[in-house]
Amino acid sequence: MFIADVPDQFLAWCENKPKLTDLFPVMVGHEVCKKDKEPNCRRNIYYLLHYVKSGSGYLKDNSGTHLISGGFCFLIRPDESVTYFPNPDDPWEYIWVGFSGKLASR
Repeated sequence: MFIADVPDQFLAWCENKPKLTDLFPVMVGHEVCKKDKEPNCRRNIYYLLHYVKSGSGYLKDNSGTHLISGGFCFLIRPDESVTYFPNPDDPWEYIWVGFSGKLASR
């Protein structure tokens, strides 16, 4: 596992063991976003689940722009193009886990 601990953010990339094929973590992290944080534009090869601990932010996808507040989750699927960013009036804090495997789509 590789861990990066920088101000306001924590990241860990997980090493997959060969016997973990059904469902396994790829990365985990935590971030306290600043109000002027640049939008995150993501296109992953794995699933990425965010849980918003507090504050709020916006998620832009093919269906529009959605306000997401503390206590809610959002999922980014593989090869899905999305952009997300904090609400400047109430920046969010979130945790996330990236995961993959044969059962991930379920």
